[in-house]
Amino acid sequence: MTPQPDPWSQFGDLVEPGTGHQFVHTDEFPGSRPPVNRQPEAPVPEPDILWDSHPLMRFVNGVEYEFFQVGALAEALGRQPVTIRSWETKGLLPGTPFRSAMPSRSPLATLGKTAKGRRLYLRAQIEGILQIASEEGVILNNGGPPTPKFAERVYTLYDTLRLQVHQPQPPQGTPS
Repeated sequence: MTPQPDPWSQFGDLVEPGTGHQFVHTDEFPGSRPPVNRQPEAPVPEPDILWDSHPLMRFVNGVEYEFFQVGALAEALGRQPVTIRSWETKGLLPGTPFRSAMPSRSPLATLGKTAKGRRLYLRAQIEGILQIASEEGVILNNGGPPTPKFAERVYTLYDTLRLQVHQPQPPQGTPS
């Protein structure tokens, strides 16, 4: 048997009208050629920002604590902040007992709303929520929505931490 000639070889000397480019054979489909002047798509780098990279330091009963806003909790769980707020509204996640100072807005800006301040979460709250979420299957984008058991466990965590933070601290130094 004799080898068959390449059927595309007869088109090798054709030139694209108006450009002077020679037709190039590809296996995709007849008439296609590789793109001209296109950069290959660069891979999107993973962000190096961690959820705990921007703590807010606040004093409670004379003790300094690290607090984080709702975006940090959302990033730790692999969700969007609006999802965390929605879970709180629906009762799937208890509201945090800590808030920033009430914002100074004009009454027209809060029309019909109560000005509350931003949600603040302790480091221990976020780490506890992460642990509970991984145990309950809520963590990251492939996890499901929170369950009532998840909400109950987080509420217990909040109560424990609230008691620890709001208890008066013993006086510093030695008694005389």
